[in-house]
Amino acid sequence: MIDKTIARRYAQAIFDIAREKNAVEKFSEDLKSITRFIDDNEDMRKIIYGRLVPVEAKKEIIGKFVSPEIDPLVVNFIYLVLDKARENYLAGIVDTYDRLAAEEKKIVPAQVKSAIPLTKDQVAKLEERLSQITGRNIKTEIIVEPALIGGLTVRIGDIVYDGSIAKQLGLLKEHLQHDTVGKIGVRQ
Repeated sequence: MIDKTIARRYAQAIFDIAREKNAVEKFSEDLKSITRFIDDNEDMRKIIYGRLVPVEAKKEIIGKFVSPEIDPLVVNFIYLVLDKARENYLAGIVDTYDRLAAEEKKIVPAQVKSAIPLTKDQVAKLEERLSQITGRNIKTEIIVEPALIGGLTVRIGDIVYDGSIAKQLGLLKEHLQHDTVGKIGVRQ
């Protein structure tokens, strides 16, 4: 709980600045760029998340290796996070920031699992249909999961729509197991 509170507090602070500067999307991209830069490089992770590395050294490394296209306010925000020894919360801060940005645009995230990859056209049609059903702007995250056999599962918040073949086969199995033998035409 405390972890989420800390991440939310920092995310809200940078989000408020981004909104004031009319740069919500730019800050989102910049924050993701920095966290990706750190997380994609094992040596960088050891330096930034390491407790034995002085804060000034961490800030110097970030300053040297981060793209000059990153907004200076975002870089200063990262420096603040480092100064306050909150670097372990970076991923949570970025996730929370993205949720705040989505709320601002009235976009609801949906997680879609599919047995096969979906084309851009299929994704667009799916998002349009889900938006019609829910009355909200839906932005999907597509995850390929071959175990579904076919069909889709969609999670929007706490609601799950399961149209997968694996689910249908499970329901059929359950139905057959619970029916008495006489009901399906077999005599005992």
